[in-house]
Amino acid sequence: MSTYVGSRGGVYRGNAPAEDCEAMERWNARCELGAEIKAKVAGYGAQSALARACGVTPACISNVLDGSRAPSADLVEKMADHLGADDATRDRWLALAGRIPTDIAAALLAQPEQWGDVRALLAGRRP
Repeated sequence: MSTYVGSRGGVYRGNAPAEDCEAMERWNARCELGAEIKAKVAGYGAQSALARACGVTPACISNVLDGSRAPSADLVEKMADHLGADDATRDRWLALAGRIPTDIAAALLAQPEQWGDVRALLAGRRP
């Protein structure tokens, strides 16, 4: 039996391959995203209204809310706009959806020699 710590901190014991553990990490994040959006939708109206406002089908919204589908960055942005989410919530939702905002991605890609410093900063260490 082995222990695997996923990229989001989940601990998995057993013989499952790392890929399966990471798939579970992504599913857990999508479920957390869905729960957060559901809580916001409850204060703003029906899921079908959110779907109309975002230009997608109610089934698409349902799949996002139950964690079976990761939304695109564009859909996360539209949902955040419609639901009045603040910037921190919007960024959290993008992260839970497995999306990186384009400005962050561009900054990282422009300076790969500083990724070690970014990792240190995120881990709470001084670069």
